[in-house]
Order: sequence, then C-alpha cells, then structure tokens
Amino acid sequence: MDNIKTKYLEFISESRYKTHGLVSVKRTLPKVLNYMKSKYNIEYNYDTDDFSLYFSIIDDDILNVLISRSELLGYYPSVFSIDGVGIKHGKTIDEFVNYLKNYKIPTNYNEIFIQFESWLDKEIETPRYLYHVFENSVEDKIKRYGIYPKSKHKISYHPDRIYLTEKLTHAIDFIKQLDKNKKYSIAVIDKNLIDNKYKLLLRKDPNYNVGFYTTQNIHPEWISKIIKY
Repeated sequence: MDNIKTKYLEFISESRYKTHGLVSVKRTLPKVLNYMKSKYNIEYNYDTDDFSLYFSIIDDDILNVLISRSELLGYYPSVFSIDGVGIKHGKTIDEFVNYLKNYKIPTNYNEIFIQFESWLDKEIETPRYLYHVFENSVEDKIKRYGIYPKSKHKISYHPDRIYLTEKLTHAIDFIKQLDKNKKYSIAVIDKNLIDNKYKLLLRKDPNYNVGFYTTQNIHPEWISKIIKY
C-alpha cells in the first residue's frame, strides 16, 4: 500500500511540470463531476491554459476528487472563493492545495468558485547566451523596450511566452521554417548583462526539443547584439 502511495505521489509531482491540456480536461473532468452528482458551470480559457468552475452543489468528497484529478492532468487550484469571499491558507501552493483537499464545505452557500491553472514546465539553468528570432519590423521596439510576452505588454504582438534557443545554429534553422517573404534577425541575450537584482526564469519548451521559453520581460540592456540574417 505504501509503495502504491509513493508512486502516486511521484506521479503527481511529475504532472506539475507538464500539462495534458484543456482538451484532456474537457474530456475527463465533467464525467467525474457528473458521476458525483455535482452541479456546476465550467469555463475553459485556451489563451491562458486555465479553467474555472462555478458550483451550486459541491461537497468535501467532490472537492478532494476534483483537485486530485486536476493534479493528474497538470493543473492546480489558484483561486478558491465562497460567495465572492476568497479563501487563503499558507505561504506556498502545496500548503494551499493540501488545505483545500481537507477543506470542509459550509452547509449554506450560493456559489463556490475555483480557478485552475497549469503547472509551468520545469525551470532550467540559464546558459551564457540565448538567441531570440524576431521580424525586422519590430527591431526598433526591441532596441528601445526589449522583448515582451504578449500578456505583459498589450501593445506588442509577441506571444505570451518568449521563445529562445541556446545555439545560434538552432535559431538560424528556425528562421528557415518561417515565412520566406519576411526578413528576420536574431537578438543575442547575454546572461552576464542581467543585473543581479533580476533572475531570468528559463524553462524547457516541451514542443521544441532545442528550445526554451520565459514568461518574463527581456530588458534591452540584456541584449548584447543583433544579428541580421
């Protein structure tokens, strides 16, 4: 029994560094909730890879199963509120999740709201140099403002993750796969130019075996040079 529990906990831990996506959530989670006689509405946000649940009927067992099943799918509860009042506990996400698994649902409520977000991919050590491909049309903005994920800079059309490679050759190979009618350049980010008060959180891109991504802004001072291709 202890061995089964250990393997289950190891599997949960691994799930935190990957997500099966909202398609899997949509396919499996409603079946579980319907089987347990819960009443709810669910909203899927594909842009930010999260989902929200609005419950009119939920009990302690349903809450525990919901959180455990969501963890297996690579998601965790980030917000929990009862009739608009947020519930918080502990200083870490683990403390919060464990608290909710043992939470006693009150007998009187109108609506319980829970938002789930995906665990980020595992953080890795930042190499000395990183390379980012961009269209020449945004070069002036990059020199002035740096590189921004879309979610942190509404004016920009960058995606909400900034994609990077560790080798110049990989960046060049990536350009060869892009629109032939557009011109591209490569920004070279030097780790040694990053001020000590900052830390660039870099994560492995699960969809590109030689790629990385960050959700942080890359300051223009961190860019050592721009290579024209």
